[in-house]
Amino acid sequence: MLTQSDRMECTFTPAIISPPDFKKLQADFQGQLDRRKGEFVKTTPEEFKFGQSKKLPKREYLNKSNAQSWGPSKNKKKVRKLGKVPQTIPSTTKATR
Repeated sequence: MLTQSDRMECTFTPAIISPPDFKKLQADFQGQLDRRKGEFVKTTPEEFKFGQSKKLPKREYLNKSNAQSWGPSKNKKKVRKLGKVPQTIPSTTKATR
């Protein structure tokens, strides 16, 4: 148990800090906001029309003179058929008998 003399030996004293100057802090912050507001570049809207067509313009490179180079190939590979397809295909959701 501590005696009264032991309690008196405690010498801790917290550091006392003066309160901040809120008016100065507010003025600094307001100055910073005003500087940033002066640097801001506004967005300029572009005019548009609701009735404007969304179709792309015709492409010049797809005219008749070079349509063969862009068209489907004449040299197609033949596809082999593996056999006859069954007339009725059984359903996979119904039970089979």
